[in-house]
Amino acid sequence: MASIFGFRSRDPARDRQTDVSRLDRLAKLLDQIAAEIEAEKNGLENRYRTKATNAAFLVEAMENGAASSSRSSEVSELTKSILNYERRI
Repeated sequence: MASIFGFRSRDPARDRQTDVSRLDRLAKLLDQIAAEIEAEKNGLENRYRTKATNAAFLVEAMENGAASSSRSSEVSELTKSILNYERRI
């Protein structure tokens, strides 16, 4: 397409095609990022459930005398893990 100023511009159809291609790449990237976030969330939820269950059983065992009170540091570590999960999510 010629111009009165002596330079050529691209065909509007080609511009649309370029825009569509860019938007398609962007949509694919966003889908990929969403899948990564979902995978991270699922992993965190699984670890959270495991840590929460372990903490509950350990505290109960300590209260019933089945576990030594010296394992309180383990409860503290489990609590930290649970709080880290809550902060991340």
